[in-house]
Amino acid sequence: MTDLDAKLTFDSLVVGPANRLASAAAKRAAESPGTSYNPYEKAVKLSPRLGDDIYLRLGTMAYKANDRDMALLLWRRASDLNPHNEAVSTNLELLSGE
Repeated sequence: MTDLDAKLTFDSLVVGPANRLASAAAKRAAESPGTSYNPYEKAVKLSPRLGDDIYLRLGTMAYKANDRDMALLLWRRASDLNPHNEAVSTNLELLSGE
C-alpha cells in the first residue's frame, strides 16, 4: 500500500452540485467497505433489464481473474434475473464441467 496524502480527506473535499452524490457514496463506502454501497445492486434496481448483463460481465471478469467461486455466484445471479440468457447458461454449464 502506498502512503496516503494527509491533505486528501473527506473534510477537505469541496462538495457542490456536480459531485454531491459521488461524495456521499464515497463517504458511505469508506465507513463500511463492501456493505453500504454496491453500485451494481443499485443499477439492477434502477434498470432490471440491464441487471443480468452486469452480472454476466462481472462474472466473466471474476473468471478471468481465476476466481471461479465469485464467477459462479455472479453468473447465478444473472441467471436468476434472466433465466433465458444463453451466454449465462453456457458459462454456468462450462464452469460446472471443469
